[in-house]
Amino acid sequence: MTWFKIDDKFWSSPQRLGASFAAVGAWATAGSYCSDQLTDGIVSKNAQKMLGIRPKLAKELVEIGLWIAHENGDFEFKNYLEFNPSKAEVEERRERLREAGRAGGKRSGQSRRGEPGCPNTEANTKHHASPSLSIVPSETEASPVELPTRPVPTTSNEVVQREPRKRRAVTLPDGWMPPHDVIDAMRAECPTVDLQAEHRKFCDYWLSKGERRVDWTATWRNWIRRAAESPRTVARPASCPPSATLTPAEIKFAKAEALKENPDPRILAAAGISMPERSASQLDVWSQTAIEAAG
Repeated sequence: MTWFKIDDKFWSSPQRLGASFAAVGAWATAGSYCSDQLTDGIVSKNAQKMLGIRPKLAKELVEIGLWIAHENGDFEFKNYLEFNPSKAEVEERRERLREAGRAGGKRSGQSRRGEPGCPNTEANTKHHASPSLSIVPSETEASPVELPTRPVPTTSNEVVQREPRKRRAVTLPDGWMPPHDVIDAMRAECPTVDLQAEHRKFCDYWLSKGERRVDWTATWRNWIRRAAESPRTVARPASCPPSATLTPAEIKFAKAEALKENPDPRILAAAGISMPERSASQLDVWSQTAIEAAG
């Protein structure tokens, strides 16, 4: 007799909590079958029919990570041989017990017949002269009956490694805000971006789309980074010092602006680029533009 071993923490594992009771019952029943029939954790198609395991339950066990699907329609217990003996190990143990039983029976027969060379002839003679029978084998005899194996207990120091439960994609919750540490990190990484304005745009956009995401914090970070790379974020207030950190995209945009016939002086000042020399007519146009911009 063999045992299908179930961890004593299975009741609170993510796999059990994420499965229906019908799927858990199918899993336990199939485990008992595999242990009894020595299939090394394989649940064949015929076994599924015999045990009444519907395809829907088998698919659920695959999705939560308890079973592995094979192309031929069979299913396999995940990590079965890590916690349960294999067919070869069980058969080897049974053969050892049979050999021990045959050897013990041979020695017992020799002692009953009083053959010389048997170490327990006298003791066994007295034993058989007694009217009562003992069911306890002697020290030199091995019981031919296979005792059932017991699950190996785990100590409190052992840590059972479980795969983390997969996060589900959800729509953006109303009033969602990124963590404070993420806001601080993005403020340092993208100092030219108005985080409040971009956050309002972010929420309006994704709430209108209604799409699902697994990690909204990562989506928000990527949104802010794209806003920092956009040319519109290069334009700073006139009070912004030229020494402020610019991204490569901002510097490239400012240099392109300097090549224009009428560049925006605010962009050049923010990038620390001096106003290029122009002709008198060009300077008049630029001066008028600067006056209107400073307006």
